[in-house]
Amino acid sequence: MIYLNHGSMGQTLPESVAAMRAWETENGPEVWGSPDGWKKSTELEDRLREEAARFVGGDPGEIALTGNTSEGVSLVAFAFPWQPGDAVIVTEEEHHSGTLPWQYFERERGLKVHWVPFPSREAGVEPIARLLRDDPAIRLVCVSHVSWMTGAVAELAEVSRLAAPHGVAVLVDGAQAVGQVLVDVRELGCQFYAFPGHKWLRGPEGTGGLWIERPWVDKLKLAGIGWASVSACDRKTTYTLHPGARRFEQGTASGLQQAGFLAALRQYRSLGPARVLEQISALRRYAVEKLSALPGCRLATCPAPARPSGLLSFFLEGQDPALLATGLWEKHRVVVRSIPGTDRIRISLHYTNTREDVDRLLAALAGRT
Repeated sequence: MIYLNHGSMGQTLPESVAAMRAWETENGPEVWGSPDGWKKSTELEDRLREEAARFVGGDPGEIALTGNTSEGVSLVAFAFPWQPGDAVIVTEEEHHSGTLPWQYFERERGLKVHWVPFPSREAGVEPIARLLRDDPAIRLVCVSHVSWMTGAVAELAEVSRLAAPHGVAVLVDGAQAVGQVLVDVRELGCQFYAFPGHKWLRGPEGTGGLWIERPWVDKLKLAGIGWASVSACDRKTTYTLHPGARRFEQGTASGLQQAGFLAALRQYRSLGPARVLEQISALRRYAVEKLSALPGCRLATCPAPARPSGLLSFFLEGQDPALLATGLWEKHRVVVRSIPGTDRIRISLHYTNTREDVDRLLAALAGRT
Protein backbone atom coordinates (compact mmCIF):
# COMPACT_ATOMS: atom_id res chain seq x y z
CA MET A 1 0.00 0.00 0.00
CA ILE A 2 1.13 3.53 -0.83
CA TYR A 3 -0.34 5.77 1.85
CA LEU A 4 -0.78 9.40 0.81
CA ASN A 5 -3.61 10.46 3.12
CA HIS A 6 -2.13 11.62 6.43
CA GLY A 7 -4.30 14.73 6.11
CA SER A 8 -7.30 12.52 6.86
CA MET A 9 -5.85 9.87 9.15
CA GLY A 10 -2.22 9.29 10.01
CA GLN A 11 -0.74 5.81 10.08
CA THR A 12 -0.51 5.15 13.81
CA LEU A 13 3.03 5.18 15.15
CA PRO A 14 4.47 1.90 16.49
CA GLU A 15 5.43 3.90 19.59
CA SER A 16 1.78 4.89 20.11
CA VAL A 17 0.58 1.33 19.64
CA ALA A 18 3.18 0.08 22.15
CA ALA A 19 2.18 2.75 24.68
CA MET A 20 -1.50 1.84 24.36
CA ARG A 21 -0.80 -1.87 24.73
CA ALA A 22 1.27 -1.19 27.83
CA TRP A 23 -1.47 0.96 29.32
CA GLU A 24 -4.10 -1.66 28.60
CA THR A 25 -1.97 -4.38 30.19
CA GLU A 26 -1.02 -2.40 33.27
CA ASN A 27 -4.11 -0.24 33.80
CA GLY A 28 -7.29 -2.15 33.02
CA PRO A 29 -10.65 -0.84 34.32
CA GLU A 30 -10.33 -2.66 37.63
CA VAL A 31 -6.91 -1.07 38.19
CA TRP A 32 -8.04 2.37 37.00
CA GLY A 33 -10.77 2.35 39.63
CA SER A 34 -8.30 1.80 42.44
CA PRO A 35 -6.49 4.61 44.27
CA ASP A 36 -3.25 3.72 42.48
CA GLY A 37 -5.01 3.59 39.14
CA TRP A 38 -6.66 6.97 39.71
CA LYS A 39 -3.27 8.45 40.55
CA LYS A 40 -1.71 7.00 37.37
CA SER A 41 -4.53 8.35 35.24
CA THR A 42 -4.22 11.83 36.74
CA GLU A 43 -0.45 11.80 36.25
CA LEU A 44 -0.90 10.73 32.62
CA GLU A 45 -3.25 13.64 31.92
CA ASP A 46 -0.86 16.07 33.59
CA ARG A 47 2.06 14.82 31.48
CA LEU A 48 -0.07 15.03 28.36
CA ARG A 49 -1.04 18.65 29.01
CA GLU A 50 2.62 19.48 29.65
CA GLU A 51 3.75 17.83 26.42
CA ALA A 52 0.92 19.37 24.39
CA ALA A 53 1.74 22.81 25.81
CA ARG A 54 5.42 22.39 24.93
CA PHE A 55 4.39 21.28 21.46
CA VAL A 56 2.45 24.48 20.63
CA GLY A 57 4.54 26.87 22.73
CA GLY A 58 2.03 27.47 25.54
CA ASP A 59 1.68 26.61 29.22
CA PRO A 60 0.02 23.46 30.65
CA GLY A 61 -2.68 25.58 32.28
CA GLU A 62 -3.69 26.80 28.82
CA ILE A 63 -4.41 23.30 27.46
CA ALA A 64 -7.78 21.54 27.43
CA LEU A 65 -7.64 17.92 26.28
CA THR A 66 -10.21 17.19 23.56
CA GLY A 67 -11.19 14.32 21.29
CA ASN A 68 -10.36 16.10 18.02
CA THR A 69 -9.99 19.48 16.32
CA SER A 70 -13.72 19.79 15.62
CA GLU A 71 -14.45 19.62 19.35
CA GLY A 72 -11.96 22.39 20.06
CA VAL A 73 -13.30 24.73 17.37
CA SER A 74 -16.89 24.11 18.44
CA LEU A 75 -16.01 24.63 22.11
CA VAL A 76 -14.68 28.11 21.38
CA ALA A 77 -17.66 28.96 19.18
CA PHE A 78 -20.18 28.02 21.87
CA ALA A 79 -18.19 29.41 24.81
CA PHE A 80 -17.33 32.76 23.21
CA PRO A 81 -19.05 35.74 24.90
CA TRP A 82 -21.16 36.77 21.91
CA GLN A 83 -23.43 39.80 22.02
CA PRO A 84 -26.37 40.61 19.72
CA GLY A 85 -25.14 42.13 16.45
CA ASP A 86 -21.68 40.51 16.59
CA ALA A 87 -19.88 39.29 13.46
CA VAL A 88 -17.18 36.75 12.60
CA ILE A 89 -14.70 36.38 9.73
CA VAL A 90 -14.35 32.87 8.28
CA THR A 91 -12.15 31.83 5.35
CA GLU A 92 -13.61 30.11 2.30
CA GLU A 93 -11.23 27.15 2.71
CA GLU A 94 -12.24 26.06 6.19
CA HIS A 95 -13.16 22.44 6.81
CA HIS A 96 -16.84 21.73 7.51
CA SER A 97 -16.06 21.74 11.23
CA GLY A 98 -14.72 25.26 10.77
CA THR A 99 -17.83 26.47 8.93
CA LEU A 100 -20.74 24.66 10.57
CA PRO A 101 -20.56 26.46 13.96
CA TRP A 102 -20.87 29.82 12.19
CA GLN A 103 -23.63 28.61 9.88
CA TYR A 104 -25.50 27.43 12.96
CA PHE A 105 -24.99 30.70 14.85
CA GLU A 106 -25.98 32.71 11.78
CA ARG A 107 -29.23 30.76 11.45
CA GLU A 108 -30.11 30.38 15.13
CA ARG A 109 -28.69 33.52 16.73
CA GLY A 110 -28.28 36.06 13.96
CA LEU A 111 -24.47 36.14 13.97
CA LYS A 112 -23.15 37.92 10.88
CA VAL A 113 -20.63 35.86 8.92
CA HIS A 114 -18.07 37.42 6.58
CA TRP A 115 -16.47 34.98 4.12
CA VAL A 116 -12.97 35.79 2.84
CA PRO A 117 -10.31 34.14 0.65
CA PHE A 118 -7.71 32.05 2.47
CA PRO A 119 -4.95 34.44 3.67
CA SER A 120 -1.81 32.79 2.33
CA ARG A 121 1.26 34.87 1.56
CA GLU A 122 0.48 34.51 -2.14
CA ALA A 123 -3.17 35.62 -1.81
CA GLY A 124 -2.57 38.26 0.86
CA VAL A 125 -4.60 39.44 3.84
CA GLU A 126 -6.21 42.61 2.46
CA PRO A 127 -9.81 41.25 2.51
CA ILE A 128 -9.45 40.60 6.25
CA ALA A 129 -7.80 43.98 6.82
CA ARG A 130 -10.60 45.76 4.97
CA LEU A 131 -13.35 44.01 6.93
CA LEU A 132 -11.66 44.77 10.24
CA ARG A 133 -11.54 48.46 9.26
CA ASP A 134 -15.13 48.58 8.02
CA ASP A 135 -17.10 46.44 10.49
CA PRO A 136 -16.61 47.20 14.20
CA ALA A 137 -19.01 44.33 15.07
CA ILE A 138 -16.39 41.69 14.20
CA ARG A 139 -15.30 39.80 17.32
CA LEU A 140 -13.46 36.73 15.96
CA VAL A 141 -11.52 35.44 12.96
CA CYS A 142 -11.63 31.68 12.26
CA VAL A 143 -8.80 30.47 10.03
CA SER A 144 -6.95 27.21 9.40
CA HIS A 145 -3.18 27.16 9.84
CA VAL A 146 -2.96 25.00 6.70
CA SER A 147 -5.78 24.79 4.15
CA TRP A 148 -7.25 21.28 4.00
CA MET A 149 -8.14 21.95 0.35
CA THR A 150 -4.86 23.21 -1.11
CA GLY A 151 -2.14 22.89 1.54
CA ALA A 152 -1.56 26.65 1.56
CA VAL A 153 -0.14 27.97 4.84
CA ALA A 154 -1.92 30.98 6.34
CA GLU A 155 -0.18 34.21 7.27
CA LEU A 156 -1.40 33.83 10.83
CA ALA A 157 0.98 36.26 12.47
CA GLU A 158 -0.14 38.97 10.05
CA VAL A 159 -3.82 38.15 10.61
CA SER A 160 -3.29 38.39 14.38
CA ARG A 161 -1.40 41.65 14.00
CA LEU A 162 -4.31 43.13 12.06
CA ALA A 163 -6.93 41.82 14.49
CA ALA A 164 -5.29 42.92 17.75
CA PRO A 165 -5.89 46.71 17.52
CA HIS A 166 -9.60 46.02 16.97
CA GLY A 167 -9.85 43.72 20.00
CA VAL A 168 -10.66 40.81 17.68
CA ALA A 169 -9.66 37.28 18.72
CA VAL A 170 -8.17 34.69 16.33
CA LEU A 171 -9.23 31.03 16.42
CA VAL A 172 -6.93 28.65 14.51
CA ASP A 173 -7.82 25.22 13.17
CA GLY A 174 -4.49 23.39 13.35
CA ALA A 175 -5.72 20.06 11.99
CA GLN A 176 -3.45 20.10 8.94
CA ALA A 177 -0.52 21.83 10.63
CA VAL A 178 0.50 19.96 13.77
CA GLY A 179 3.02 17.28 12.98
CA GLN A 180 4.28 18.87 9.77
CA VAL A 181 4.72 22.65 10.02
CA LEU A 182 6.25 24.50 12.97
CA VAL A 183 3.81 25.79 15.60
CA ASP A 184 4.42 28.51 18.19
CA VAL A 185 1.22 30.14 19.40
CA ARG A 186 3.09 33.08 20.95
CA GLU A 187 4.70 33.93 17.61
CA LEU A 188 1.43 33.38 15.74
CA GLY A 189 -0.32 35.81 18.09
CA CYS A 190 -3.62 33.89 18.12
CA GLN A 191 -5.91 33.37 21.11
CA PHE A 192 -7.13 29.83 20.41
CA TYR A 193 -5.43 26.91 18.66
CA ALA A 194 -7.23 23.55 18.17
CA PHE A 195 -5.36 20.45 17.00
CA PRO A 196 -5.73 16.65 16.66
CA GLY A 197 -3.51 13.72 17.57
CA HIS A 198 -4.57 11.37 14.79
CA LYS A 199 -3.39 13.08 11.59
CA TRP A 200 0.19 14.25 11.01
CA LEU A 201 1.23 13.40 14.57
CA ARG A 202 0.22 9.77 13.85
CA GLY A 203 -1.37 9.26 17.24
CA PRO A 204 -4.66 7.44 17.96
CA GLU A 205 -8.15 8.56 17.03
CA GLY A 206 -10.15 10.40 19.66
CA THR A 207 -7.29 12.63 20.81
CA GLY A 208 -6.52 16.31 20.52
CA GLY A 209 -6.01 19.55 22.36
CA LEU A 210 -7.20 23.14 22.54
CA TRP A 211 -4.79 25.88 23.54
CA ILE A 212 -6.51 28.91 25.08
CA GLU A 213 -4.52 32.07 25.75
CA ARG A 214 -4.54 32.51 29.53
CA PRO A 215 -6.63 35.73 29.72
CA TRP A 216 -9.33 34.07 27.63
CA VAL A 217 -9.77 31.15 30.03
CA ASP A 218 -11.85 33.39 32.28
CA LYS A 219 -13.53 35.27 29.41
CA LEU A 220 -15.05 32.18 27.82
CA LYS A 221 -18.34 30.86 29.12
CA LEU A 222 -18.74 27.15 29.84
CA ALA A 223 -20.29 25.27 26.94
CA GLY A 224 -20.76 22.30 29.29
CA ILE A 225 -19.67 21.21 32.75
CA GLY A 226 -18.91 17.94 34.53
CA TRP A 227 -16.82 16.51 37.34
CA ALA A 228 -13.61 16.99 35.33
CA SER A 229 -14.33 20.74 35.08
CA VAL A 230 -14.05 21.40 38.80
CA SER A 231 -11.47 21.13 41.55
CA ALA A 232 -14.18 20.90 44.23
CA CYS A 233 -17.97 20.79 44.61
CA ASP A 234 -20.51 19.91 47.29
CA ARG A 235 -23.27 18.58 44.98
CA LYS A 236 -25.90 21.19 45.85
CA THR A 237 -24.65 24.72 46.36
CA THR A 238 -21.04 25.43 45.42
CA TYR A 239 -18.34 24.39 43.00
CA THR A 240 -14.87 25.65 42.11
CA LEU A 241 -13.73 25.52 38.50
CA HIS A 242 -10.20 24.49 37.69
CA PRO A 243 -8.13 27.67 37.33
CA GLY A 244 -6.84 26.74 33.87
CA ALA A 245 -8.22 25.53 30.56
CA ARG A 246 -8.94 22.05 31.94
CA ARG A 247 -12.21 23.54 33.23
CA PHE A 248 -13.48 22.96 29.68
CA GLU A 249 -13.00 19.20 30.04
CA GLN A 250 -16.15 17.52 31.32
CA GLY A 251 -15.72 13.84 32.18
CA THR A 252 -13.84 10.58 31.89
CA ALA A 253 -11.41 10.28 28.99
CA SER A 254 -9.68 7.18 27.62
CA GLY A 255 -6.33 6.60 29.31
CA LEU A 256 -5.57 4.16 26.51
CA GLN A 257 -5.89 6.85 23.85
CA GLN A 258 -4.14 9.46 25.97
CA ALA A 259 -1.13 7.15 26.42
CA GLY A 260 -0.90 6.79 22.65
CA PHE A 261 -1.26 10.55 22.13
CA LEU A 262 1.50 11.29 24.63
CA ALA A 263 3.81 8.82 22.87
CA ALA A 264 3.07 10.47 19.50
CA LEU A 265 3.90 13.96 20.81
CA ARG A 266 7.16 12.73 22.30
CA GLN A 267 8.13 10.85 19.15
CA TYR A 268 7.55 13.94 16.98
CA ARG A 269 9.68 16.02 19.32
CA SER A 270 12.46 13.42 19.22
CA LEU A 271 12.40 13.40 15.41
CA GLY A 272 12.73 17.18 15.37
CA PRO A 273 9.95 19.37 13.88
CA ALA A 274 12.38 21.27 11.63
CA ARG A 275 13.81 18.02 10.26
CA VAL A 276 10.34 16.62 9.59
CA LEU A 277 9.33 19.77 7.69
CA GLU A 278 12.55 19.66 5.68
CA GLN A 279 11.86 16.10 4.55
CA ILE A 280 8.24 16.91 3.69
CA SER A 281 9.28 20.00 1.71
CA ALA A 282 11.84 18.08 -0.33
CA LEU A 283 9.33 15.40 -1.26
CA ARG A 284 6.73 18.05 -2.06
CA ARG A 285 9.07 19.67 -4.58
CA TYR A 286 9.58 16.30 -6.25
CA ALA A 287 5.83 15.63 -6.42
CA VAL A 288 5.14 19.09 -7.86
CA GLU A 289 7.74 18.51 -10.58
CA LYS A 290 6.26 15.13 -11.53
CA LEU A 291 2.61 16.20 -11.40
CA SER A 292 3.31 19.34 -13.44
CA ALA A 293 4.76 17.17 -16.22
CA LEU A 294 1.79 14.77 -16.29
CA PRO A 295 -0.48 15.39 -19.34
CA GLY A 296 -3.91 16.66 -18.37
CA CYS A 297 -2.86 17.45 -14.80
CA ARG A 298 -3.15 20.94 -13.35
CA LEU A 299 -2.10 21.87 -9.82
CA ALA A 300 -4.68 23.53 -7.59
CA THR A 301 -1.85 24.23 -5.14
CA CYS A 302 0.78 26.95 -5.53
CA PRO A 303 3.79 25.08 -7.00
CA ALA A 304 6.41 27.03 -5.05
CA PRO A 305 4.80 28.63 -1.98
CA ALA A 306 6.69 30.81 0.45
CA ARG A 307 5.65 28.42 3.23
CA PRO A 308 5.37 24.78 2.06
CA SER A 309 3.29 21.94 3.49
CA GLY A 310 2.84 18.28 2.63
CA LEU A 311 -0.69 18.76 1.26
CA LEU A 312 -1.09 19.00 -2.51
CA SER A 313 -4.25 19.08 -4.60
CA PHE A 314 -4.65 18.86 -8.36
CA PHE A 315 -7.15 18.47 -11.20
CA LEU A 316 -6.96 15.63 -13.73
CA GLU A 317 -8.67 16.38 -17.02
CA GLY A 318 -11.79 14.32 -17.69
CA GLN A 319 -11.68 12.50 -14.36
CA ASP A 320 -14.26 12.38 -11.59
CA PRO A 321 -12.12 12.84 -8.42
CA ALA A 322 -14.17 10.51 -6.21
CA LEU A 323 -14.10 7.72 -8.79
CA LEU A 324 -10.41 8.33 -9.39
CA ALA A 325 -9.61 8.02 -5.68
CA THR A 326 -11.59 4.78 -5.49
CA GLY A 327 -9.85 3.40 -8.57
CA LEU A 328 -6.39 4.25 -7.25
CA TRP A 329 -7.15 2.21 -4.14
CA GLU A 330 -8.90 -0.74 -5.75
CA LYS A 331 -6.49 -1.21 -8.65
CA HIS A 332 -3.17 0.11 -7.32
CA ARG A 333 -3.46 0.18 -3.51
CA VAL A 334 -2.67 3.90 -3.49
CA VAL A 335 -4.55 5.89 -0.82
CA VAL A 336 -5.50 9.49 -1.67
CA ARG A 337 -8.72 11.44 -1.23
CA SER A 338 -11.00 13.71 -3.23
CA ILE A 339 -12.22 17.08 -1.97
CA PRO A 340 -16.06 17.04 -1.80
CA GLY A 341 -17.80 19.65 -3.92
CA THR A 342 -14.72 20.19 -6.11
CA ASP A 343 -12.93 18.38 -8.94
CA ARG A 344 -9.73 18.06 -6.92
CA ILE A 345 -7.66 15.12 -5.78
CA ARG A 346 -5.57 15.65 -2.63
CA ILE A 347 -2.41 13.89 -1.55
CA SER A 348 -0.70 14.20 1.84
CA LEU A 349 3.05 13.68 1.81
CA HIS A 350 4.69 12.89 5.15
CA TYR A 351 8.22 12.08 6.30
CA THR A 352 7.37 8.40 6.01
CA ASN A 353 6.80 8.71 2.25
CA THR A 354 9.43 8.34 -0.46
CA ARG A 355 10.01 9.32 -4.08
CA GLU A 356 9.08 5.78 -5.01
CA ASP A 357 5.64 6.38 -3.49
CA VAL A 358 5.20 9.43 -5.70
CA ASP A 359 6.39 7.47 -8.73
CA ARG A 360 3.82 4.74 -8.04
CA LEU A 361 1.11 7.38 -7.85
CA LEU A 362 2.21 8.96 -11.11
CA ALA A 363 2.35 5.61 -12.89
CA ALA A 364 -1.22 4.89 -11.81
CA LEU A 365 -2.40 8.35 -12.84
CA ALA A 366 -0.69 8.06 -16.23
CA GLY A 367 -2.82 4.99 -16.89
CA ARG A 368 -5.90 7.05 -15.91
CA THR A 369 -6.95 4.27 -13.58
